[in-house]
Amino acid sequence: MGVRTTAIFSCTMCVVSRAVVVFGRSRASLYVAMYVLSPAGDGTFNPCFTVGLKKCTNAVTRPFAYALAYTVANLGGAFSANLMDLVSACAQSRASFSA
Repeated sequence: MGVRTTAIFSCTMCVVSRAVVVFGRSRASLYVAMYVLSPAGDGTFNPCFTVGLKKCTNAVTRPFAYALAYTVANLGGAFSANLMDLVSACAQSRASFSA
């Protein structure tokens, strides 16, 4: 498979796994989504992203492209915990108003 096909396949698998987590009605479907579909989708996307980054850049721009990709990944990891705390606090404050 090519980079484009693999990226579409892995993104579709990630969307399906998240949809199963949101709309699933059984514990078994949740386990399949969390332990099979989501890791398979994420696991196929990361190498595909690396290959796509290599194919779409030349020798001059490649170091900057990899540095930018790793910077965005690190910022996502750094801000995700704080963002989840903020979202949780907002959800709890809205729940207390409706009670």
